[in-house]
Amino acid sequence: MQKCKSDKSVDKSIVTKRDPKTKELQKIISSFTIEDNPTLQQEVKTAFEQDKEDAYQVIENESNGKMDYFIRFSKANVKVSYSMDSRDTKLSFTVIENFDKGTDFEFGNDM
Repeated sequence: MQKCKSDKSVDKSIVTKRDPKTKELQKIISSFTIEDNPTLQQEVKTAFEQDKEDAYQVIENESNGKMDYFIRFSKANVKVSYSMDSRDTKLSFTVIENFDKGTDFEFGNDM
């Protein structure tokens, strides 16, 4: 993810949510789109393949030879979800880091 954040050719959107009263960090949603860069796309796909072994939830969808993933981790007090969609020359992925200790979330309700 850090490589994608710093790469100027990667389209990115990062949303940070804080508690309005305490300003405590609650959630970071980072979305990336990589087009026409097969080397970086392969690095991301390889990372997803490796990381899914440590996840507590993995959803894989395959259609026409393309694999899409949803992977969820729990690291210390942070729940992290990754989703990836790969189509033709475009790869998109989203990372949701949830720091809100009182909430268990589902992917569709995080944005």
